[in-house]
Order: sequence, then structure tokens, then C-alpha cells
Amino acid sequence: MRPADTVARVGGDEFVVLAHLPDKAQAEALRTRLIHRLDTATTASGQRIRLGASAGLATTRDPSSDSRDLLLACHLGAQA
Repeated sequence: MRPADTVARVGGDEFVVLAHLPDKAQAEALRTRLIHRLDTATTASGQRIRLGASAGLATTRDPSSDSRDLLLACHLGAQA
């Protein structure tokens, strides 16, 4: 993440990343990097466990976009 980006927990195990990027391709690249960084294995209580994440994506150039619509688009994209 860059210093200008914002990461916020929106509930449970769900987080939102707000990043000002020039185009959708760079947003998709950011999503891919995040998924790869969170895809890891660790040991807890002597057991090897695998961690991972899914991530949706929503972009807009319209400052009046409804945040609920953007969050829904992310949620649906993460489930695909």
C-alpha cells in the first residue's frame, strides 16, 4: 500500500482499500498483488494452516457514486 491509500475494516473479516489510480488495469494489478501477499501459510498451535483472501473490485470516476453500490460490486466480485 502507498502512503496515500486508505485501508478500512468494514466488518468481521472484510476490509476496503481506497486507492486513487489512473485506470482499471492498475486497480486490477493492485487487487492481484494484495491477493498474492495474503496467500500464505503459517503455524498455529503446532498446526500448519493456509491463509488466503478473495477480493472484489469497483472503480468509479464519478464523485457522486453511492458507496453502497461500490461495496456491493466489490462483494459480488469477491464471490465470483
